[in-house]
Amino acid sequence: MMPFFGQRSLKRLLWPCILITGLAAAAFTVDSQIIEVGNTGLFFPVTDGDVVSHEFTHSMYDVRVIERFRIENGCLNLFHVASESDAALEYYGIDNRHVNNANRQIREFGIPVASIGSHVLNIRNQSVFLGALQASEHSIHIRLSSRPAIVNGFYSLWR
Repeated sequence: MMPFFGQRSLKRLLWPCILITGLAAAAFTVDSQIIEVGNTGLFFPVTDGDVVSHEFTHSMYDVRVIERFRIENGCLNLFHVASESDAALEYYGIDNRHVNNANRQIREFGIPVASIGSHVLNIRNQSVFLGALQASEHSIHIRLSSRPAIVNGFYSLWR
């Protein structure tokens, strides 16, 4: 009696199975960086060198402030704070208006829900008006994180 699968048929099936398994394993081990906005499931893929800006009206000085962050080595590097007000810059401990007037590395920052009406996050030519988000907590956290690239791909397809 002849077996259902011969030796040659098994070898033909084995190589595609090994290839598919290897690709799946690689897809789950290759991480990509994302900016997560609150706990709403809203995220934006980013890479090292990308610039993210946060614009808002400073509550103490009632002036517009722009914080610029560069994605570097898994951190948000605050490299520039811009404002028309010297007092607002002094609040950050900054005494000049040069492009690289700050240097602070963080992984996340929070914005109190009570003040989110005038906050705008700009990521890769997209603006997120934080006042339009539904927040269930006291703060909306903006964080840099990473997850497997394949997971981000599925989330992007789902959205």
